[in-house]
Amino acid sequence: MSKKPISYSAYSTYATCPRKYELHYIEKIRPESGPSHLVFGSAVDRALNSAISKESDEVAMAHAQQELGRLFTENVVIEEKDFDFDLFSEATTALCIEKLRECGWQGDSPSALASGLFSCITMGETLKPEQSKMLKILVYFSFLEKIALILQAFRDYVEPQIEEVVSVQKYVKRGILDFEAKLKGVDGLVICDNKTTSWDYAEDSVRMSVQLASYGAKKACYIVFNKNVKKNRTKTCSVCGNIGTGKRHKTCDAVVDGVRCNAEWTETVSPEIIPQVIIDDIPDSTCEMVEGAFQKTEALIETGVFPQNLNSCGKQFGRPCDYINYCWNGSMQGLCKKDK
Repeated sequence: MSKKPISYSAYSTYATCPRKYELHYIEKIRPESGPSHLVFGSAVDRALNSAISKESDEVAMAHAQQELGRLFTENVVIEEKDFDFDLFSEATTALCIEKLRECGWQGDSPSALASGLFSCITMGETLKPEQSKMLKILVYFSFLEKIALILQAFRDYVEPQIEEVVSVQKYVKRGILDFEAKLKGVDGLVICDNKTTSWDYAEDSVRMSVQLASYGAKKACYIVFNKNVKKNRTKTCSVCGNIGTGKRHKTCDAVVDGVRCNAEWTETVSPEIIPQVIIDDIPDSTCEMVEGAFQKTEALIETGVFPQNLNSCGKQFGRPCDYINYCWNGSMQGLCKKDK
């Protein structure tokens, strides 16, 4: 068995369920399909790595597009929350429709198409190959728009705080650092870690981070991009220009020459992402505690201790463990053996 230091990801897997660690890392049994958020996260990482390395937005987005191509080449599980038509610009909508036309679609509303396809999945129907491809096209462009917003957020809110980038994707004992930098107004070198999540992080998340402590970080920073995009919806009267944002009136309530306007509202969306930038010190005692926990876990792995944690079978990131049927029923359905 390899004595290579385990990563934070491997440590987390063992802590969740030692048997899952054995199946994944030692027996090389893996899920046949992966969640879409992993593809999205990888695409975001590629784009941000380019931006941090002083490459242009065009290059950064090209790298993201390359990574998103995995939606079409791998077995990826797509969820309804992956599609958000509010983010589509006119240009993106036109390009999306063009690609859908190539699949034989004759409709005029990508949003309605997505709703129909997701309804089929919810009802347990198996999508036809062309339907599956159309759904992937819809999610591809939705992800691309969201990544563009994340990239813009990095340019607007994070880049101005960076005095000097010292390293990008540097290998350390227990993982790969997103980047190290000198930040304006902050003493010392800061290990920076980009996160894409659906919730805001707590203010003490850096100080209490097992991941950052496992890197041996003394001063670290989480840059958190919330995937729940702020839409900034506005309503304006299509005739008189009256602002109706926040009002419940179904039509314009402005009075013009003593008569209520009653014209339709025009709704616009100006999506944006405002990242959290959390900088903090990590005490030496925390780094020592975390390193001790990792070493004890490595010792258990070396001695072949892999008990099942049955309490975690149905409670992993809001869904059952990928190996639940294998452990409980001996079924390899949805799993495959990878080459070692």
